[in-house]
Amino acid sequence: HLSGMPCGGGKDVDDGEDDAYLSGMPWGDLQSFALHDNLPKYVVVIPIPGKKDKYGTFALWRSLIKDSVELAGYEVEYVMRRYEADVKTREDWKGYRIGDGGDSKEFGTAPGELPLLESFEFHPDGGVSGLSYGLPGIADGVSIRTTAVTDIEKTVIMGYVRTADGSAAYELGSPAGSIYSEDMRQNMLENVARTAGTLMRSGVPPAVVPASAGGGSDAMDSNLVNLAGTTAMLLAAASAVGMLSHHLTVNVFWV
Repeated sequence: HLSGMPCGGGKDVDDGEDDAYLSGMPWGDLQSFALHDNLPKYVVVIPIPGKKDKYGTFALWRSLIKDSVELAGYEVEYVMRRYEADVKTREDWKGYRIGDGGDSKEFGTAPGELPLLESFEFHPDGGVSGLSYGLPGIADGVSIRTTAVTDIEKTVIMGYVRTADGSAAYELGSPAGSIYSEDMRQNMLENVARTAGTLMRSGVPPAVVPASAGGGSDAMDSNLVNLAGTTAMLLAAASAVGMLSHHLTVNVFWV
């Protein structure tokens, strides 16, 4: 949940425990440079519900790790704590800022972590389902379905979704049935955002045109043209996303 979520998401541990944990895996300049250079591309700022003009800063940590060869195999918690250690100890991290221009800030603690939805699908009621990872109280890999999400044409393109009531946000993995590729990531998210927005706004399935429809042949022709156009839009949208929902079925009746 986003309520009360701090701007940073690192765990509070004493220095001795932290040193022991960090020394358990190799970490060198290659990993530090990859984290330093790539992290800003995965940072999102999300409104905190119930707090006017209050925002939380989060990173899409799992996407960052998946997309960065140098960080492959590391756990999210480890990379977050490495961030905090490098900010404190490395000269090349001094003054490190996250954000654009005058809105950028220095973060001594790591940006927060969002739970992940993998193999996600959008639904007509506005919710999103998928396999959850990093969700408190829920085992990794369990299928969940969110309440309605909002601003999908803005948020999905950035790699996350937020519920309409503002209480929760989720990092997005790959759509159901798709094969993940770093090079395809941005195009995939743009297509999902555009198509999901169109389908959710329309909310109208293709119509059934009965033979007894009134208005004569001109009205019938007009209805058929509208039906064909709606169907074409749905099919083109589904194709653009690839597998936005592998359960999507379009039934068209020509009478």
